[in-house]
Amino acid sequence: MTPGAPTNVAAKAGSSGAQVTWAAPASGGASQYKVEWDGPVTGSKIVTGTSATLTDVWTNGTYTFTVTAMNEAEAGSGTTVSTQLVGPESAHKVILNGGSSGYIRATPTGESATGVATMSDNNGDSITVLCQIKGTSIDHPNDNNYSGNTYAKVTWQGKTGYIMNYLVDTYTSGNWDVLGGPPIWECAS
Repeated sequence: MTPGAPTNVAAKAGSSGAQVTWAAPASGGASQYKVEWDGPVTGSKIVTGTSATLTDVWTNGTYTFTVTAMNEAEAGSGTTVSTQLVGPESAHKVILNGGSSGYIRATPTGESATGVATMSDNNGDSITVLCQIKGTSIDHPNDNNYSGNTYAKVTWQGKTGYIMNYLVDTYTSGNWDVLGGPPIWECAS
């Protein structure tokens, strides 16, 4: 027996990636589901329940999700939903900005970008991280350990813009060229 189409397909951004939920077909007959997604990231996954956390989906943007009910014999018709996903904001601390200035800029394009705010000697200040993105590479004038091309889009004291990722406690293993991944989503390009 061919399973019917799932209903109530919905998706939202979560701290572990996209969370997709649906209701089983009213006619039953489904033993598993194929979840497919298309957007800034594409892929598919087979699951047995009526929800899936897609840990590969952590880039902000518009996605189309299709959920198809399946059994051992055949697949039914899919149900599709399109939605805009924006990862959750998260609170962090400013680091490595003692006795110096950190610049929040309008775009992740380095020193040529318009300034939004200047943080001075503010280690430990609370900062809201909205997302991360690769941008123009910057070479630190005094220490190559603080050079890189990864920026955090932040809000600090009511100002929103991009700062070098090493100024926020979101980095991974001291590598300023790597996006952290969930819970911090990648900004839309």
